[in-house]
Amino acid sequence: MSCAGWSSATRRSGMLLTKLALKNFKRFDTAEIVFRDGVTGIVGNNGAGKSTIVEAVLFALYGVKSSGLSGEYIVSSLAPSREKCEVRLDFQVGGEEYTILRTFRRTASSTQHDAQIFLRGELLADSVSAVEGEVARVIGMGAADFKSTIYAGQKDLLSLLDETPGGRKNWFMRVLGIDYLKKESDALLKEEIDAREQELRSIRGKIDEYDRYALLQRIREIEDETAALNAEARELGARIDGAKQECAAAEETLTRLTGKKEQYIVLREQEQAHLNNLARLERELAQLQHKHSALQGYREEFERLAGAEEEYARLVTLLEELSEKKEQYERCIVEQQRVADLIAGHEAQINQFRERIARLEEDARAIRDLEPSVRNLEALRHQVAGLDAQESRYRELWKVQADIEARYQGIEERVHALRAQTADLEEQIGRHPDVAELEGRIEARAGESERLLREESEKRAAHQNCGVQKEELEAQLREIREAGEQGICPTCNRPLGDHYPALVGELEEKIRALGWVQESAAEDIVTLHRQREEALADHASLIAEHRQLAEYHSRLAAFREERISLMRQAEEALHAKAAVDAQIHELGYHPDHKRDIEAQIRSLEGQWQTYLEAKERLKAQEEYRASLSHAKEERDMLAGRREEIENLLAEIGFDAGAYREIKQAYQAAEPACRRLIEVRGRVAEAGLVEDTLRAREAEAQDAGESLHTLKSRLKELAFAPQELDTAGAHLTACREHVDQCVNTLREKERDVKDRVKELQQLAQQCERIDELERLMAAIDEEAAHLRLTRRLIGEYITHLLHVVRNQIEGEVGRVLGQITDGRYEHVLIDDNFGVLVNDMGENYPVNRFSGGEQDDIAIAMRIALSRYLAGMHQIHDSTFLIFDEIFGSQDEERRTNLLQALRTQETHFPQIFLISHIPDIQGEFANTLLVEMVTDNASTVREMSQ
Repeated sequence: MSCAGWSSATRRSGMLLTKLALKNFKRFDTAEIVFRDGVTGIVGNNGAGKSTIVEAVLFALYGVKSSGLSGEYIVSSLAPSREKCEVRLDFQVGGEEYTILRTFRRTASSTQHDAQIFLRGELLADSVSAVEGEVARVIGMGAADFKSTIYAGQKDLLSLLDETPGGRKNWFMRVLGIDYLKKESDALLKEEIDAREQELRSIRGKIDEYDRYALLQRIREIEDETAALNAEARELGARIDGAKQECAAAEETLTRLTGKKEQYIVLREQEQAHLNNLARLERELAQLQHKHSALQGYREEFERLAGAEEEYARLVTLLEELSEKKEQYERCIVEQQRVADLIAGHEAQINQFRERIARLEEDARAIRDLEPSVRNLEALRHQVAGLDAQESRYRELWKVQADIEARYQGIEERVHALRAQTADLEEQIGRHPDVAELEGRIEARAGESERLLREESEKRAAHQNCGVQKEELEAQLREIREAGEQGICPTCNRPLGDHYPALVGELEEKIRALGWVQESAAEDIVTLHRQREEALADHASLIAEHRQLAEYHSRLAAFREERISLMRQAEEALHAKAAVDAQIHELGYHPDHKRDIEAQIRSLEGQWQTYLEAKERLKAQEEYRASLSHAKEERDMLAGRREEIENLLAEIGFDAGAYREIKQAYQAAEPACRRLIEVRGRVAEAGLVEDTLRAREAEAQDAGESLHTLKSRLKELAFAPQELDTAGAHLTACREHVDQCVNTLREKERDVKDRVKELQQLAQQCERIDELERLMAAIDEEAAHLRLTRRLIGEYITHLLHVVRNQIEGEVGRVLGQITDGRYEHVLIDDNFGVLVNDMGENYPVNRFSGGEQDDIAIAMRIALSRYLAGMHQIHDSTFLIFDEIFGSQDEERRTNLLQALRTQETHFPQIFLISHIPDIQGEFANTLLVEMVTDNASTVREMSQ
């Protein structure tokens, strides 16, 4: 805001406008305005769009949001739906040429907003945000400060001389930005203070939830209970220690008795083992004595059978020798029979090989007879192989020829079809008018539709404009009727007086006239809309007919081109067929000649097969002869082996009768020998039994002595089982007592932990109370600081207004002195921004001076304010000013006086723009821009020559 500019900043040069170009911006379709130095009047009727030029400058510099414009109404209502508005502003700052180009388009679903800024034609920034920053850097102020500096609205001068003190002060505070500072800071600080007070109330509520006295009382109770529990725990600990000592003594007694019991068990087990062993030895001694008595009878039989053992040994030796010869004899007999069988097999093979060799000699003779036919067959096959190569080429050429004939046939059929289709299209084209005539009718209907659309749009705009004007006139009429004859004219701010009846009648007449015009426009709109719909339907029908006719012509041209192409293809096909016929003739191949040769080959196939089979069999002739020779050699070798076997049989000399006699004697002596062996075992077993009997008697004597020793040890041990049971029961009772004390101690310890936990929770609650009290003190202190800040800002704003008022006083006096040629040079501004002008040493209020002098004072104050705001932003060079409708109630003399006053400021403001709806003052300006309404929704601007 404005007040921020009071910090030191870089000195900046003033800003001058050069050119403004508009496209689709609000009421302007296209417009280009060249801004010149001096006083420029922007004149035109109310609602023509004079202030739109100022809005365009602000839009170019600051866009939509910062300029305060509504995005809904920036793009011209007459622009096509997809068109965007474009504003280009050329201006100078410090002698440097800048250009801003800004475009904007809004649809139902999106908004497109782009901006660029150039310095001497070179791009400085290329986005909305970047351009915003660059404009702030170049110009040195935001949109609100810029507008307050260069623009004076329609009621600014009246506000400066407002007789209501609060109105003047509020206007100055708003323009200087102090009002924003006061309201925003006050609202922000109040919100912060309310938030802190709400926090304080919340914290007090939380503190009230706790009872500090009850908490402290409970803490003391828990500490006493904890001390008592700890004393009980110590007493239980001492009891547990005594019980554990008693338990240890009982465990020691039990361990001693348990060891004694284990020794008793071991000795009893050993005693039982010795008793069992002694019983076993007694049983074994009885058995051994019985067995020894039974074996004594075998000794006499062994002595009787011992003499027959030598004869049995001799018979065994003879039988073994004869058995070996018998085995050799039988092997030789088997080998002799095997050799005889092999000799017979080789004789059969020799006869087979001789028969096969004889048959192969017959095959050799047949091969010699068939060789001429085989050579003839090979020659015929060679011829067929050559014809196969020619046949492949013949078939390729024949296929090409068939394809050419098929293609030629297809071409003829397509040419015939094209003739029919061409005739049909020519008939269709003949039913339609000429293309040029049809295009003329289409263009005429299109022009008529556009004309009707323009007329309808103009009528709709006129209808809407009439409605707007009618509403404005009705509002003025209501305002005038409410004001009565003593009221002020809302347009020129003059008293109505005697003009009241005439003005009311004039407004009523205008309202009735506008109603008639609006009704007539509505009827014309209906008629034009119907005519346009008919024209559009006729135009669409002509377009469809034109498209159909164009399609017919296009297809006819395509058919003719295709027919020419087909004729050329048919000629090419005939030439190709003739070339293929020539190649077939040159090849010299005929299928019948090949079939004859193949028939001769088939007739020789049987002889060829016989030849091959005989030749294949003949390959085994040498193999057969070798096999025959090998079979003869094997047969001769086997005959020699047979002779060797016969000699070996004679050498063995095996006697079968002697073998039978020796075997019978062996079989007769064998039972007595087996009985001798059995008896010999029994005699040996009797000796072993005697040895075992003596060993068992010694073991029984040792076992009796060991048993006596064990019984003596058991008597010395003197173990009583009831002593062990008594010691175990005593230990169990001790342990149960220890466990009971330990459980009780644990319960006490749990109680102590619960008390400690509760004590910690209570301590945390006390800490929470302290924390909340500290937080409440801090927030209370912060709230006090905020209230102090709020009061200081209010005092600062009062001080700021005093400083600004003092600075503006001097500037107003200097400007007023320039305007009045030094007559009035001293001005005072009171606390309510009331103006006192010094005249002849006395200070007088504004209403003491004439109307023209009041205008001079108002102009001086507004210009002084602009100069002050520019200086506050470190802009010390010349810039421009815009005054909007400041001639509302002045007569011609006062208007002339105002213009003269403004001309005195051209050194500080080389460009001064005056916006007015009064046509009488056009000739008073150095430059004049006339804004005129073309239609209800469109305007133009042009420069008037003086």
